[in-house]
Amino acid sequence: SDPGEVPGWLTDGGQRSRRDGTGVHLMMLDRAADQIVGSIGLFHADWEVRSAEIGYGVRGDQRGKGYASEALGAVARWVLTEGGIQRAWLTANTDNVASVRVAEKAGFHREGTLRRAGLEDDGLHDLAVFSLLSNEV
Repeated sequence: SDPGEVPGWLTDGGQRSRRDGTGVHLMMLDRAADQIVGSIGLFHADWEVRSAEIGYGVRGDQRGKGYASEALGAVARWVLTEGGIQRAWLTANTDNVASVRVAEKAGFHREGTLRRAGLEDDGLHDLAVFSLLSNEV
């Protein structure tokens, strides 16, 4: 992927969630290599509770380089300070050690497990729930 692909990369769903105030879809960009390496987004913003879910993904050939941890930390700090959110949360398949580690490295606290709550191509998975509060950044 390269930055020239951004118009196609921004999905209609991402645009719609930004327009109605429930989320935003962002890219992870390796500036040195001038390429998109992944995406991170805010979803399910609840403005009464001031809570939002963060989701992230990195291209297979770019994993293990710290992009997700860096992006998650930056987006979480942004929404928990300037963004007006008091609770950022995320879920990760409990058997996806790399994704769990990303949440931990970004300072998120594990709250518990949602049993058989995530569906992937290979079936149901348990989801670990993580959160970070505005007074913790």
